[in-house]
Amino acid sequence: MAILVGACVEDSLRDHIRGRLRPDLKASEVSALLDGDAPLATFSAKIRFGYAASLYGPLTRDDLDLIRLIRNTCAHSQRRVSFDLAVFSRPIERLHRIKGHVETVLVGGNTPRNRFIRAAMMIDMALMGLTNGKYKEEDRGFLLP
Repeated sequence: MAILVGACVEDSLRDHIRGRLRPDLKASEVSALLDGDAPLATFSAKIRFGYAASLYGPLTRDDLDLIRLIRNTCAHSQRRVSFDLAVFSRPIERLHRIKGHVETVLVGGNTPRNRFIRAAMMIDMALMGLTNGKYKEEDRGFLLP
């Protein structure tokens, strides 16, 4: 689940970055920036670039980094993983996006897994909304400062 959710967030971040690039760039020029072994090909590089380009603030950057960390830990584990393990539950507790929302009833309960999914989906939706024009530039506060 963490791998899929992390991939969705990374795709939305890629699309948001792409939307901030020059509109006249050719597909090959975009690919040279964002694909394969390009400078912004990794989730980590996209996160750092988005922060440096003021697409979001330090709290969102930190949440994106935690999502990346959890995704990578799951992807590289040779064993079945559980969100209840400290290696996951501690970073999940540090997610800024979910703070203040844990009182909300989560389907399946208020578990580390559900908090992770909720935080990632909130960031994903904010990125998609900004990219697709649902939110205006002044509404960027939806992505935490």
